[in-house]
Amino acid sequence: MTMQTLKRTLAAAGIALGMASPAAAAPIELWAQFNMPPTGSFGAISVPLTTSSFGIGGVGGPAPSQAVLEAVLGSLTGIRIGGMGNAVSSGFFTTAFGFDIGVVQLGSGPSEPATGFGTFGPVNSVSSGTASGVPTLGVSSFSSTPGTMIGFVLSAGYLGDQSARAGETLLFALRPGAGFFVNPAYVADGGRVILFGDDTVVGVPAPASLALFGLGLLGLATLRRRGAG
Repeated sequence: MTMQTLKRTLAAAGIALGMASPAAAAPIELWAQFNMPPTGSFGAISVPLTTSSFGIGGVGGPAPSQAVLEAVLGSLTGIRIGGMGNAVSSGFFTTAFGFDIGVVQLGSGPSEPATGFGTFGPVNSVSSGTASGVPTLGVSSFSSTPGTMIGFVLSAGYLGDQSARAGETLLFALRPGAGFFVNPAYVADGGRVILFGDDTVVGVPAPASLALFGLGLLGLATLRRRGAG
C-alpha cells in the first residue's frame, strides 16, 4: 500500500466514521421473559430490574452492563408488557388468545390500574373490566401464527409519575385468557417485558463505527512501521 493510498483510506474511514456516529445514539431495547400464571387466574408477576434479567435487543441477547441498565431506567421512553401465543382452530370455530392486565408498579413508584394503555402486535380486540374493584384491560388476537406476540404499551401518562432504579422490580397482575399459550412451550417463558430507553448517556458504539475505527488504527500502525523502516 502506497503512502498516498493509505492517506485516502484513512480519510475515507474518518468521514464514514463521522457519518456513522449518530447511529450509536439510537434507543436501546432491554428484553426480559417471565412465566405465565394459570389460565383464567390473575397472578402477580415480578420482573427484577437487574442486568441478569435482561438481554439487549431480545431475550437471549447479551446482558446489559450496570451502566447501560441504569441509563435506560433513567431515560425510559416506553415499556411493553406482552406474551407469545397463537389462536387455535377447531372445526368452524377459532379460539383467540389474549390476556388481561391489572395494576402495574414500576420500582418505588405508585401502584396504578391499567388504564389508557396502547397495544402492539396483531390485536383484534381490546376490552375493559374490573377485578376486585380494580380496572383491568384485556387484549386478544385471532392470529394463528405460532409465537405471535401481542400486548400493552404503557402510556406516557403512566411513565410520567413513575421511576425505578436498578435492583428494584417491575410488578403487575396478569390473567391469561382461554386459548392463550395453548402450546406448553409458551407457558414456560412466553411472557415478555421490553424496556425502551435512550442510550446517549452511555454511548454504545455501533458495529459499523467500531469496524471503521479498527480500520483507522490498522492504517496508523502501518504508517508507523513504514516510518520505522
